[in-house]
Amino acid sequence: MGKVVKNKKIILGFLVFWFLATGSGALAALVNWPPSPLGTQLYPDTDELSVLIKYLYEWAIGLGGLAVFAVLVWAG
Repeated sequence: MGKVVKNKKIILGFLVFWFLATGSGALAALVNWPPSPLGTQLYPDTDELSVLIKYLYEWAIGLGGLAVFAVLVWAG
């Protein structure tokens, strides 16, 4: 019986830690993010998902282009 209670305490402690840790991710939205390579700017007061997706997509395109350039230079 003592082992079951100990396991439940460990699981409860992990869940509390998990919920507190994921809450800090929400605070990251309040940071002033740099503009994307194509110029999209994120503002902390807007909460539109489409702007965030566009922002992440532009970063992926920019970093992908940089990776392609590096591979082409390396290949000769």
